[in-house]
Amino acid sequence: MVRFRVKNRKKRLCSTAGTYFCRMTILPKIRVEVLVGALACFALILGEFLTDAWFGSQFPGYNWRIQSISFLGESESPVADKVAVWSQLFTLLAFLFAWGFYRADLGRAGAIIAILIALYGLGEGIGSGMFPIPPLDAPRNANAFWHDVMGGVGDTALVLLPVMIWWLFPQWRTSAFSGYLLSVVVLGLVLAGCFLLSKFTHPTGGLLVYRGLWQRLYLLNYYIFLGVLAFKMVGEAQEH
Repeated sequence: MVRFRVKNRKKRLCSTAGTYFCRMTILPKIRVEVLVGALACFALILGEFLTDAWFGSQFPGYNWRIQSISFLGESESPVADKVAVWSQLFTLLAFLFAWGFYRADLGRAGAIIAILIALYGLGEGIGSGMFPIPPLDAPRNANAFWHDVMGGVGDTALVLLPVMIWWLFPQWRTSAFSGYLLSVVVLGLVLAGCFLLSKFTHPTGGLLVYRGLWQRLYLLNYYIFLGVLAFKMVGEAQEH
């Protein structure tokens, strides 16, 4: 009788240990597309800042604090070809992230967010890369117009993302996450406003002269948000 109880106790311990091990080894339960999408998101974020620094170092006279990222790919830029290649990779990584979000089994809400991510990648990647702006002292042309249109589409999708996340995922509306989303939206609008004022008013002094700095702070705000979103995507995929 005692031996029988010992065997049963061992079975229960083994069962408990097995359940704990299964819970700890969660990665095999997640679809490959979701993991690839999360990795693509982090590669996009890291690649954007690394290429920004590298391209700027290869462009004599370029001032990242004053000049926007678009000037790195201007028609006469010494790194225009490299910027064009990165713009295509940027779109590919964004599409992979969007596909991973779509495959995370989040229903129609997940599909809407995936479309916004894809639109951002298309507008800021290939869309802007296909239409390089003219040099700083040259008049605006059709390329500059379409560059702004495609970039505007991408930025609109990016700005809408935290708003749509709050609206479409009520299960994520904890006080902490809702407060974070609000901070992303408010800070993003302030930084975008500073960038646009600098772009269209052409100030010669003061803080608004730092157009490139405002743009990069704006992107940093939203790229941190995209990283958080990638973690949320993986977390949701574990629960389905």
